[in-house]
Amino acid sequence: MNCYEALRNTLRKSKPSGRVNAFESLTMGMASGAAAQFVASPGDLAKVQMQTEGRMRTMGFAPRGNSVLDIWRAEVKRGGVRALWKGIYCKSNFPFLQKQKTEGSIFGLA
Repeated sequence: MNCYEALRNTLRKSKPSGRVNAFESLTMGMASGAAAQFVASPGDLAKVQMQTEGRMRTMGFAPRGNSVLDIWRAEVKRGGVRALWKGIYCKSNFPFLQKQKTEGSIFGLA
């Protein structure tokens, strides 16, 4: 939310009227949501892997690690730093597509 507010306040200051139209608001919302997902993605990756750890061990797989840092190290070793943001495109676009679908159905567009 802070990212959106900062973008909105910056845009308001640059405009003589101080108003932000719907398209600008939508664009700022998409940008701030994508930025938030970019920051949260490595933590989400570690959370999901830790949640599946018990099941993986019962299936005979080696443990991935005991902490978030262990999982991050293993991912970086396996696929480089980019591996921490695996799937970021889908994760960052999904909230926008869900919102578009919901609002479209509310306004009779879908």
